[in-house]
Amino acid sequence: MSAFTPASEVLLRHSDDFEQSRILFAGDLQDDLPARLDTAASRAHTQQFHHWQVLSRQMGITPVSVWSPRWMTSQIAIR
Repeated sequence: MSAFTPASEVLLRHSDDFEQSRILFAGDLQDDLPARLDTAASRAHTQQFHHWQVLSRQMGITPVSVWSPRWMTSQIAIR
């Protein structure tokens, strides 16, 4: 997860607008933008365990909750 997707590149072009914002990233995350975007606070929700592993290491945090009734849902806390 190192190359940015086209959607992430669009967000990066406007990154100055997000510096004072609290951002929630949710869904099928394709890159590590939540760990790299400079914001007041970031939170990432992903259903892919391998994406959670990468993001949690890069954001330097531990999981708030990991719950799996039928599928894996991970939550990464605000940094």
